[in-house]
Amino acid sequence: MDWLRRSLIAVSLVAHATEPTNGDVDLDANRSVHGRVVTHDAGVVAQLPLSVFTQRQRRIEFMSIPIQVTFDAADPAALAEFWAVALGYEVQPPPAGFSTWDEFADANNIPPENRNDLSAVVDPDSSGPRLLFQRVPEGKTAKNRMHLDVNAGGGHGVDFADRVTAVTQHVDMLLDHGARKVEVFDRRGEFWIVMQDPEGNEFCVQ
Repeated sequence: MDWLRRSLIAVSLVAHATEPTNGDVDLDANRSVHGRVVTHDAGVVAQLPLSVFTQRQRRIEFMSIPIQVTFDAADPAALAEFWAVALGYEVQPPPAGFSTWDEFADANNIPPENRNDLSAVVDPDSSGPRLLFQRVPEGKTAKNRMHLDVNAGGGHGVDFADRVTAVTQHVDMLLDHGARKVEVFDRRGEFWIVMQDPEGNEFCVQ
């Protein structure tokens, strides 16, 4: 019944598109929507194709959805500290009314052995995704099927030599925080370094 749902949406959009309007909407035997809308905005009479309104609805229906990236970890707090440095993020502060996470844990009767079950880092500008680290009993056993690319070089708008310098400097900083360098690539104007975080998760700095 998706055709009927789309038809009802179209009729609704015709009804609410502009004030005042008049128009007509028909369904043919192939379940397609046909019609026109006559609007009198600012004293101008215009006939608008119904596709204008169905496209508007399509944009409404397919808005982007925020994501969170979740890592399994042996030590969530330590791994969160590393990724805060790697991304220029910050460890997520405790909820309002609490000065520390331990204070929050005390208020919610969370035992000491469970206080490092979770940790998270967030973008201080609120534009990047939240990274969550959850403690699991098993260690990492295989190569990741997905990895993060840390865009420290500034992108293609930056001179290649300057990108290489920025990437190398960022890698050196991450090495000081427990990362490991795996391999360096310099191919066709692209430069990136494959690394592992302190728990062995692969990522690239580019």
